[in-house]
Amino acid sequence: MAAAASPIASNGAPRHDILTQTTSTAQGQQASGGGSVALQIQPESPAVPVVGNEHEAQLPSGTPSEGPDKTDPKRKRDTESQMPGQQPPKAKRQRSALKPTNDVYPLEESTKSSKKSKPTTPDDSQTPPPDLANAVYLYPDDDNPRTDVVMSKQPIHRAPQMALSDEGLTVMCDSGYRMAKASHGVWEGKWYYEVLVNEHSGHTRIGWSQISGDLQAPCGYDQFSYGYRDEPGTLFHCSAKVKDAPSDYANGYGPGDVLGMAISLPQCSDMADLVQRLWNPYKDYVAYPSEPPEPVDGSEISYYKNGKPLGIAFRKLLKGKYYPAISSYRGGSVTLNFGPEFRCPPPPGFSPMFEAKYLVSWTDIAAGIVKWDGVQWRDVRSESGDADGVASTDDSTSSGSWDGPGSEPKVGRG
Repeated sequence: MAAAASPIASNGAPRHDILTQTTSTAQGQQASGGGSVALQIQPESPAVPVVGNEHEAQLPSGTPSEGPDKTDPKRKRDTESQMPGQQPPKAKRQRSALKPTNDVYPLEESTKSSKKSKPTTPDDSQTPPPDLANAVYLYPDDDNPRTDVVMSKQPIHRAPQMALSDEGLTVMCDSGYRMAKASHGVWEGKWYYEVLVNEHSGHTRIGWSQISGDLQAPCGYDQFSYGYRDEPGTLFHCSAKVKDAPSDYANGYGPGDVLGMAISLPQCSDMADLVQRLWNPYKDYVAYPSEPPEPVDGSEISYYKNGKPLGIAFRKLLKGKYYPAISSYRGGSVTLNFGPEFRCPPPPGFSPMFEAKYLVSWTDIAAGIVKWDGVQWRDVRSESGDADGVASTDDSTSSGSWDGPGSEPKVGRG
């Protein structure tokens, strides 16, 4: 039997042709009476190297793929500082071979029945197109799985050059800077995770990133990620150093240090704006134009070194769903800890990332299965005796049912 074609191209991007072929196969099975078949992104084929040289992605000119090199004094120690302006070129992002599309969820309030129907093409008139002159291209979010929080093996979360241990908690990279993200993200509340910096001769950057953060670049390269470099200690966002950073950040960190990352995100006032970013499994995974995300007042990121607070690193984060993110350069290695037990206790009021698997499912929100009652998300089926309590917390997948393109999700808040 011939081996299945890998959905991952040599540059780490999901292969558009393979995803399209898989989608067509799923639709054909559905039409022949086989029922709905959702396209699932699977971990990349073993044939695709996790680390290597000749198979590494070739970055566009100007992409900061390499970090400081202690052995070569002539090497520039900070490639990001050479980037012009505060906004990186939108075209120079991972999966750049994929073409943008307008296939996003038409999230509008509706009182119509949520009865399942065969997926159809969404009505473009339901979602006004953004101002393309000022639009940014976002990649769709996927829903948090109901499994333990680990570093994800999915190709939309991890550059193939980033090696991942079997338990999904230790990451490293033998090539230039690349990025890997956790399996779960958060969009409101106070959350914390920590990393142990392993013995290595490379470099790391640690922080938080949205799904659109560039996997083929360091954390902090674009507007969707925020990162802290080990040596010299530097905070990065949009490829620029944070000039007014608290002085303790300049000391950096190294092997043996325990670094804690805390993110604070105010309650989201418009869940419809977020849930419409959810990936529609009946469509190819491609970027889509969107209005630029707005900064959120009261949002911030702080770091802790061996239990000592270093101060607020970033404020007014862009609205979105944030994943723990690690970038590694030339052997840089860390081991992550999402809780519930930490080497250094989290600050008061912060929840361990371990608990992110219990967050409400975006699929349930879109399908109208959960509603916001002013205090919490409540499973509306409990009103008729079909279910008890709030949103599902089973160990496999969401209890929600998303009908695919053409359905009209009912968002209970915002």
